[in-house]
Amino acid sequence: MWGLAKEIQPVTTVYQVFRLRSSAVMYTLGMWLLAGGIPLFAQADLCGSPIMTDKPSVKEWSMTTVQVAQCVNPACPTPGPDLRMNVYVPTVLADNVPNPGKFPLMLLLHGGGFTTGGYTMFQWPEAFVKRGMIVATAEYRVGWDVNGDGVVTNDEHHDSVEDPCGGDYSTMMRAVIRAVADVDAAMRYLLGDSTTYPIDRNALYLGGPSAGGALALHVAFSKPGELQSRWETLYGNLPLIGDPCDMRWDPIMCQPVAGSAGFYQGDYSYKGIMNCWGGLFGTELLDPHDGVDPGNDEPDDLAFIGFYGGEDHVYPPGVGPAYECPNYPIGYGGLAMFNLRRQYGYPAQLYTDPTAKHRHVWVQAGLPAGPELSNQRGIRAEFIAARTCCFFKSVMCGHPCNFEEPMAMEEPSDWGKAYMEMFNEPLLPSGCYNDGTMRFNPWSSLDEPLVYPNPSNGTVKILGAGFPEGADYEIFDMHGSKVEEGRMKVEGNTIDLKALPDGMYMIRLTSPSNTYLARVVLQPWKVR
Repeated sequence: MWGLAKEIQPVTTVYQVFRLRSSAVMYTLGMWLLAGGIPLFAQADLCGSPIMTDKPSVKEWSMTTVQVAQCVNPACPTPGPDLRMNVYVPTVLADNVPNPGKFPLMLLLHGGGFTTGGYTMFQWPEAFVKRGMIVATAEYRVGWDVNGDGVVTNDEHHDSVEDPCGGDYSTMMRAVIRAVADVDAAMRYLLGDSTTYPIDRNALYLGGPSAGGALALHVAFSKPGELQSRWETLYGNLPLIGDPCDMRWDPIMCQPVAGSAGFYQGDYSYKGIMNCWGGLFGTELLDPHDGVDPGNDEPDDLAFIGFYGGEDHVYPPGVGPAYECPNYPIGYGGLAMFNLRRQYGYPAQLYTDPTAKHRHVWVQAGLPAGPELSNQRGIRAEFIAARTCCFFKSVMCGHPCNFEEPMAMEEPSDWGKAYMEMFNEPLLPSGCYNDGTMRFNPWSSLDEPLVYPNPSNGTVKILGAGFPEGADYEIFDMHGSKVEEGRMKVEGNTIDLKALPDGMYMIRLTSPSNTYLARVVLQPWKVR
């Protein structure tokens, strides 16, 4: 059967797939258009809009099921599977939410260990679309030889076999490569019909749980041609495409559906990746600078947000093989990915349930199917969507809310307290502002205002009693010269000092009833 590869040419080879798909290394020439402070890679009004924050901004949305592609080789008698997806589009925005014209896109990928799953996902798409994103749940071809019996199927799962280490990993590698091509087809289908799907091409995001998170990592961090080069390294004596007529298992590009708008043929790049308890198969696949334009000196490109269980043995959080199988290639789990991104100064957040195993992050293990399990999963989906939207928005708007270590919590409701402990905050966070920065409960009961963070990388917040209606502020350098002045409003309570050189300054706050002096130190952080 392998010999057929020489007799019948596939419709599109896997090499051509990667030449067609977008490289994740494209990036804009800067975080801000300095004249006017308008983000280059987002609509100017989106950073002032409640769209894509933790609060719902959409009242109603449509959901349609579409056929994305036909996996068929015209030279072969038997067609393969069709690829479908559900697409959710906001139709009625919440009161006082301006219509941006184009919406950010979240492409969600299902889990299932690359053996099961489909385009129908529950709770996840609703959690994102209600926050103002177009959401698509893409189908991709699944199936690998989990039990090592020489038969590739899509009805086996690692949970159902006695020894997951006995699987044929070469078939897993094929599954990943063809799934990457299928995700590319889904994105090009969406971008090819801008009338039906008003997507902001500068705000494309990708992610999912388990295998969906793993697939998102491979889509984002594998350069064109890199996956097939890895195949040749691992299985050089085995052809990647064994039977070009078998579109189920071989990584051959599926074709646009007749009568559709066709696939978008231009370049595109993702701005953020959401990885929920997935991993990257192969440490050599990740250059820490993947996703970054070499001509851009600012370390502010592809945002990474992760969620994982501390006792996950399917995709171990650190550096190691999937399922902890010594015969499988060494890869990066969610914790290792986060550490690498932050080590090199790129925007990243990571949340962990310290005692959770795979799939049970913030969900009680052993719960039978029913209302309680559904409720816990729904709370988890809402939490993940809220945190993801806030973080991606903060990166989009030029001031990423990065973590330097994972935030640990046993319940989603614990995140506010965990945030306070991590950042030594005096107030409980209550969500995020329209620009993605953290929102805190208004005006504390402190005896005097608190200026923080201090030292600061350019933006300071003022919290405390004494200025209920805001205040005028003046900034003085250590020579006593006034270098800046303005009005601090109650909404936000922030002062932007990024234009000032590093050093020590005095802030004088003045209201009709109070005057307060505070010292603040400006010094560079990894990201400013």
